[in-house]
Parts: sequence; C-alpha cells; structure tokens
Amino acid sequence: VGIVLGTAGIVIQIIIPFLRARIRFMTFDFQTFQVVDLLHPWIFNGQEIKQLSATWVTIRNEGTRVIQNNDIPSKEPLKIVLPSGTTLYDSQVIYQSQVGCNFGCSSNPDSAELTVGFEYIDPRDRCVLRLLHNGSKDVKVVVQGKIIGRGVIRRRVKRMRRMILVAVYAISVSLVVTIPLAIRVAYFLNRAGVNN
Repeated sequence: VGIVLGTAGIVIQIIIPFLRARIRFMTFDFQTFQVVDLLHPWIFNGQEIKQLSATWVTIRNEGTRVIQNNDIPSKEPLKIVLPSGTTLYDSQVIYQSQVGCNFGCSSNPDSAELTVGFEYIDPRDRCVLRLLHNGSKDVKVVVQGKIIGRGVIRRRVKRMRRMILVAVYAISVSLVVTIPLAIRVAYFLNRAGVNN
C-alpha cells in the first residue's frame, strides 16, 4: 500500500504542471442582457430598434507566458462571431487590464463578426468588450482564432469545474500507472513467499 501511495503521489506531482499548462491558455466568456424588448422600441443611430441586447465578452490570457500579437496567425485572427441573422449595432472595448495591451476591435458591416486585435496580453490579463445587437438574451457568442503553438481559444471553464477535472484526470492517470505496478509487486511478493 505504501508503494502504491508513494508512486501515486510522485505521478500526481509530475503530471499536475503538465495538466495546468494544457488547461491554462487564452479563453473567453460572455454574458448577455436584454436592454430593449419588443414592447418598448428605441431609436439607436437613427434606427428604430425593437429588440436590443448587450453582450459583454471577456478575453483572458490564462497561460503562463505573454501572448504577442504576432502569436496570432493572420489567416486565423481573433474574431467574435454572433449567430447568423443577428445585426451588430455597436462594439467597444470597455475595460483592459493594462492600457499598453492596446486592445481594439473592428466590425464587418456585412456580417455579425468582430475582429479583435491587441499588442500583447500578460498572464492573467483580460479585456472586456461590449456588443450591442438585436439578438436575444440567450444568444450564443463564439470567439474564434488560434494561438500559434497553443491551439484555439476556448470558452473559459469555471474554476471549480477545472479543479475537479484536474483532480479526476490526475487520479485516473495515477491509477492507470499504479494499479499494474501494485499487481506486479504483489505477484512478486507472493512468489517470494511461496519460494520461501
């Protein structure tokens, strides 16, 4: 039992930094609120808007290294994409951890897409963008793009869920490693007892 527990501890200590490196990278999250409903139309930029929603999109660097703008391939830039049929009225960067990050956004008038640019993002830095559109409060927002050598940007996993995933993965890997070892040790101890 001591050998099994000791080996499991060593395996967990080895794989946790690896898991952390894989889980921590650039992420996004969003939250939408309905500002205007069909019963209360609103005039926005000269247009009568019967439904207006505001979506706050947060982009974070959850990795351990600085992400530079040249870490984003030109063919796969960071884009915020709203569902087809949604009209984007306005977009603005309303918060960034450091002014030097120089986050900016530009919209495509022919589609519900928004391209996001920056100079750099330090670890744990983030920016928040506000989008005004005619989607509902249940609208699904996707942030597309790729970090060279680090994969695509993904929706943020909540902290508790992430800790559970790491713990389950660590335990399962340690069991895969230690159970065969324990069986082998028991087998050899049993043979040594028989031979004696």
